[in-house]
Amino acid sequence: MRNFNEPIYDDTQLALIEEQQTEQLIDELAECIISLCNTAVALRAEVNDWAKKLDPQAAPIYYELHSDLCKSFEDSPAYLRFEKQLSRLICE
Repeated sequence: MRNFNEPIYDDTQLALIEEQQTEQLIDELAECIISLCNTAVALRAEVNDWAKKLDPQAAPIYYELHSDLCKSFEDSPAYLRFEKQLSRLICE
């Protein structure tokens, strides 16, 4: 006997659900990357402040706080598929 309380999905609906889940995962990963980058920038700024306190004449240790943290995924074959999520990772 069939249980009619469970939803019935066709292949198209299942593919759409999987696509939504994948996009959500990429979005959450992008959020984590952004958070980690912000933390790294804050730590670098703190290191620069401490270095300045120790030696006011010294040059900053990190001239560009963001420079090597930016990553463009535009050369990836899947970039266009996830452009909405990944474009947030490109530093201006």
